[in-house]
Amino acid sequence: MARPILSFLSGALLATTSLGAPAATSCTATAYSDVSAAVASCTAITLSNIAVPAGSQLDLTKVQPSTTVTFAGTTTFGFKAWENPLILIGGTDFHITAASGAIIDGNGQAWWDGQGDNGVENTDGFNVKATNVLIQDITVINQDDCVAVSSGASNVTVRNASCDGSHGLSIGSVGSDTTIKDISFYDSVVKNSQNGVRIKTVSGATNSVVQNIVYQNIALSNISSYGIIVEQDYLNGGPSGTPTNGVTIKDVVFQNVTGTVTSKAKDYYVLCGSGSCSNITFSEVKVTGGTGDSCNYGSLC
Repeated sequence: MARPILSFLSGALLATTSLGAPAATSCTATAYSDVSAAVASCTAITLSNIAVPAGSQLDLTKVQPSTTVTFAGTTTFGFKAWENPLILIGGTDFHITAASGAIIDGNGQAWWDGQGDNGVENTDGFNVKATNVLIQDITVINQDDCVAVSSGASNVTVRNASCDGSHGLSIGSVGSDTTIKDISFYDSVVKNSQNGVRIKTVSGATNSVVQNIVYQNIALSNISSYGIIVEQDYLNGGPSGTPTNGVTIKDVVFQNVTGTVTSKAKDYYVLCGSGSCSNITFSEVKVTGGTGDSCNYGSLC
């Protein structure tokens, strides 16, 4: 199970303020013990150099409507081998932002153990299971998905992301009985990563839909496994080679996705089940450097 640094559970990342709304109540938390009180009583919250103890989460799921939370300084996390997100974010019409120079240091190396997927945990940057979310102007350095959109998410936009060392910009993995729709990735860079952009559905999953997905203006460099991957055979962390048909993937656009992969990587890997992919288009797509491309849908290979 992937350990995301930030997990969006519900609500919107962008706040909207109505005319005549009451003035924000401001407060600054400088210790972890201050956070819950700030969340309960303030609508303009600054989290300054918060050190989260091992085995604890920075829980922002109960912010009031139209709250702005600003990360300042460096947010750090103590190590404990467990399977939970380090930061939980949820609410209605809220805005999460950062002061100049702010860093969220997930202490990922403690969980990676230098073994990537085989370490103590996996370590996603953002894991989105929410509706009406905008994530923009982010830099993620990690060893799992830079951004993973999954489990019923809809109307999610990721813009101006810089991903380094990751598993890329991902839809999924998509299991049974869920719909993921209206997801857009724009104007982003993925470098020194295992994958570039990918849609991954779990082998054997049923009764699910992935619909209306856009990857546009994505630059790839030094990708070690797959540049563009659409797979319906995801099993135990990778492709099984045998696609299944229980997840429908439709209305997907890859536009101006370009860049390079390493010589042992595949530029493209597209493996759809029988009739379960439709209306997937590739425009101005050019990924080079790899060998052994494999596609059973579209004209990339």
